[in-house]
Amino acid sequence: MFYKSVASVMEWSLDAEEASEETRSRVVESKYQIVGGSCRHMFECTTDQAIQELCAAMNSVSHFRTLFEMNVGDLSKQFVNRLHGKYRIGNQVYRTFISRFVARELAEKLGESFVRKIEQLPDMTRNPSLRGILFEMLFFA
Repeated sequence: MFYKSVASVMEWSLDAEEASEETRSRVVESKYQIVGGSCRHMFECTTDQAIQELCAAMNSVSHFRTLFEMNVGDLSKQFVNRLHGKYRIGNQVYRTFISRFVARELAEKLGESFVRKIEQLPDMTRNPSLRGILFEMLFFA
């Protein structure tokens, strides 16, 4: 039932009646690599729309520190709140990039020095998820 309600924004617009559960899972996992933890991008946008919005947000970044200032809404002149996510493990709150797509694109665009500067920010390397993403970013930088 749920898949039927979001099938129109899933990649390839699979027929909700015909697609197998395995195919549906692959489509959702594939889209997750692009949109990550953004429910809005996952369930309200097509993959192409999400890529366009995320690229616009990445292009609005004037300084790498802006990504982790966590300014949102009226406080932000940029779309950086679309680029990061907040996760909880127990009582600990971690911040990271919203998806591997965003991390890879920024690494390719801004290079190794960008990744190294993120590693130097306070508390960034305590985040186990971000440590893995930073390692992957170094590969693409």
